[in-house]
Amino acid sequence: MTKILTIARYQLLRTVRSRRTIWLQVFMPILLIFILGSALSETFENKDRDIASVTAGVVNSDAGAAAIFMNSESSTDRLTFQAYNIREELTEALEDRDIDYGVVVPEGFTTKVAAGQPSEWELYPGFDEVNSMVAESYIESMLNRMNFAQSTAMTIGAGTADMATIGDPSMNYVESVRPDLSGKDYSAIEYYAAVMLVMFVLYAGMSTGLAFAAEKEEYTLDRLYTAPVRPIHLIAGKMLGSGVVALGQSAVIMLCTRLFYGVDWGDRYLLLLLASLLTVIASISLGVIVAAFAKNGKTIQIVFTLIIMSMTFISGGFNPRLSDNIERIGEYTLSYWASRSFVQLILDSPLSTIFQHLSWLGMIAFLLFAGSVLLGRKAVSHE
Repeated sequence: MTKILTIARYQLLRTVRSRRTIWLQVFMPILLIFILGSALSETFENKDRDIASVTAGVVNSDAGAAAIFMNSESSTDRLTFQAYNIREELTEALEDRDIDYGVVVPEGFTTKVAAGQPSEWELYPGFDEVNSMVAESYIESMLNRMNFAQSTAMTIGAGTADMATIGDPSMNYVESVRPDLSGKDYSAIEYYAAVMLVMFVLYAGMSTGLAFAAEKEEYTLDRLYTAPVRPIHLIAGKMLGSGVVALGQSAVIMLCTRLFYGVDWGDRYLLLLLASLLTVIASISLGVIVAAFAKNGKTIQIVFTLIIMSMTFISGGFNPRLSDNIERIGEYTLSYWASRSFVQLILDSPLSTIFQHLSWLGMIAFLLFAGSVLLGRKAVSHE
């Protein structure tokens, strides 16, 4: 363990003492966040545009009058309803962009409305903010009518003592729940803070690969192996040292963007730490894998830059509104799940949504780490 910590310490000092590294890993992302957030802020603003027909998926577990009411409201040229059997089918259709909005009507809804008891619908916004607004305008109209009907039923049942509640806009008995699926309620600065954080943490992985290449090119690898140092010590020490630097980089970027740009990263600090740690593990592991196949430092730089830029682009890092086909490809990248994990934390989304993104990020990090373990010896081979 002492050998690993010693190697990690020298790797940490070597990185911190490099002015070029500090500029690229700390000041450059903060500057890019400001430039992109300011220049592309209009991308996140709503503008007038032609609206096509919107499709809303419905899981209707109520056999009463709610089904008839839904059918009567669906005969519009703006909104059509698509029936689904279970909630999982509905959310999957939303993720696949087959529908623009989702509604779940619970069992016994009509009975509760008639009895004046509280009930709720679950509303699932889709990925297109404008289409979601169109669907929601119709849905809210339906909810308002049912709120009126329910308040009337309660008044008739309760007598004249509750007459004052009729027409009170604060009396909403039919509630709606909106699990976050859209990821659109953030500013340009907040979005690019998450994206640039991930992109430059990935560059920390490149520095890990370059560290292995430097040992070979400077002929210090042979000298290390004359000491009682095994390849596993060298791999673990380099990864640990680079990982500490990358975690510090994440903390500095979060702190500076909060202080200077007002980015609210939320108060779930343990989850922020977990998201940062998983991103760092994936990045450092990727650096070891690339170093195992690259012959020199220049090759590592070229390959890593291509990988990072490609992943960042197809995951919406430079333009959040890409075509559906590109977005679907982006969902298979490390950058997508890492940046979306931070975005969900910025949005203060429900824990179920956050853990879904962190689970995918964790799985990617595990696979990359497993690959680095298998290929690590090749990365430090002195052949």
